[in-house]
This record gives sequence, structure tokens and C-alpha cells, in this order.
Amino acid sequence: MNNIEGRRWREGACLFFTGIAVVVMMTVIFHFSSQNADRSSGLSEGICMRLLVFFQQVLGKDFSIDQLEGYIDILETPIRKGAHFTEYMIFSYLTCLHGLSWRIFLEKKKVLFVKVRDAARGFWPMLLKTILFCILYAASDEFHQLFVEGRAGRILDVGVDSMGILCGAILFLLTVRSQKVRIFMKWIKHME
Repeated sequence: MNNIEGRRWREGACLFFTGIAVVVMMTVIFHFSSQNADRSSGLSEGICMRLLVFFQQVLGKDFSIDQLEGYIDILETPIRKGAHFTEYMIFSYLTCLHGLSWRIFLEKKKVLFVKVRDAARGFWPMLLKTILFCILYAASDEFHQLFVEGRAGRILDVGVDSMGILCGAILFLLTVRSQKVRIFMKWIKHME
């Protein structure tokens, strides 16, 4: 295998695996959205309970059943919104990585930038497409929840998802400049 064939193989492999990662994340999001209200609430309450048990152990204090139920009611909404934010931040980041793989594969655009400002300008069209794609997926996910027993599609959730999407894109901009990413891109472009 010569240099060009090896490079194209590595580029194709990166494109394939980042694409698989995006599809897996979309599937995970869809799976969580497909859970009925009871199952979804049970998952959130279970996470809240684990957090409260952890805090009981750290603080060395026992909470009564009434206190636990009150704390669960307080924590459940932030836990749910935090989950929305986090899953869409990861989704956005993975989608940006897939876009970077496309840029490398197509060899049309520069992929290494020294300054964040230059990276933001260079990746702007890709970031805009990524953000729009992810927001459309978030909106379709909320629409899908309208057909799940006990669930409701909420505009607020699309807003929380969108904030996660923006943070994932910003995280991508910050990490794409790292030394490890530079080494990875050099590995893709050249034979060892």
C-alpha cells in the first residue's frame, strides 16, 4: 500500500467511525425519548436517589422518607434538563468531528488553525450546518415525544438541547487546536 492509498484508507476509516458514532448517539437519544413517562421518571428518580444517598454518606446525615421525596422533587427537573443538555452536547461534538473527517477526506479546506478566532472563521460553514442539523434533530425528537405515552414535546427542551449543541460546537473549536488533534491529523495525512 503506497502513501496515498494508506492515507485515503485512514481518512475513510475516520469518516466511517465518526459517522457510526453520530448514528449511535442519535439512536441513544431516540431510545431515551421513546420511553414512556413512567419509565423516564423512574430513571430520573433513580439518579436523584443515588445522588442523595451519596450526599447522605458524605455528610453523614440520614434523611427521612419525606425529606428524600422532597429532595427528589427538587432535583428531578435539573437532572432531566442536564441530561438533555449533555446528550446534545455530545451529539454536536461528534457531528463536528464527522464534519472534520469530511473536510479531511474531501481535501478541500484547511483543517489546522493556530488561533481560535481563525478556527471559528475556517469552520464557520461546517459549524453552522452542524448546529442546524442538531437543532432540527432536537425539534424532531420533541415532536416524536408527542406520540409517546405520557410524554410531551416541549419547546423549552429544544432550547436546552440547543444550548448543549452550542456548547458542543464551542468545545469542538477549543479541542480541534490541541496538540493531540494535530498529531492525529498528521497521522491521517502521512504514512508513519
